[in-house]
This record gives sequence, structure tokens and C-alpha cells, in this order.
Amino acid sequence: MNKWLQCIFVLIGVLHSSWVFPDSNLVIVLANKNIPSSLELADYYMAARDLSSNQLCVLDLPITEEMTRSEYENRLRDPLLKFLRDKKWIRQKRIKSKDL
Repeated sequence: MNKWLQCIFVLIGVLHSSWVFPDSNLVIVLANKNIPSSLELADYYMAARDLSSNQLCVLDLPITEEMTRSEYENRLRDPLLKFLRDKKWIRQKRIKSKDL
């Protein structure tokens, strides 16, 4: 992930937390464990916004700018949803295909 993409994640967090949700308890910071600067940036942002360490979701993402659909599902979507479920920040309901 290049510096621009890292900056976009931080910018989204800033905009999201500052304007949309003034309550910093509603912010989640994502970091890529495979890029040291991503972790440093996440730590810096969390310290600047006085965020709790339980709001940090460290993911095992590729270091490239792009990922396959399978990588997205297995390395980003599913681990992020598990993180949110484990923290009890979301509830999900399974829908049977016949109900769609």
C-alpha cells in the first residue's frame, strides 16, 4: 500500500470522526501489519485523537496497491467483520439464499 492510500485511510478517519461522528468512541483505525509505516501512522493518529487501543484493527493485508477479490474477502472484509463482532460493535443476521 503506498503512502497515498495510507493518507486516504487517515483522512477518512479524520473526516469521519471530526465531522460525521464527533464522538471519538465511534472511530476504528485500520492498519496493515505488513507495512511498518502503517502501524506508525495508526499509532500517531490514535495518540493525536486520544483513541483507545481497542479501537485499532491490525489486518494482514497485501503490501501492493491492489488486491484480488479473494484477498479482499479473506484478508480485509472477514477479519474486519470479526473484529467488529468480537467487540460487539455490530450484529449480523444470516440470510438464507431463498429469502433474497
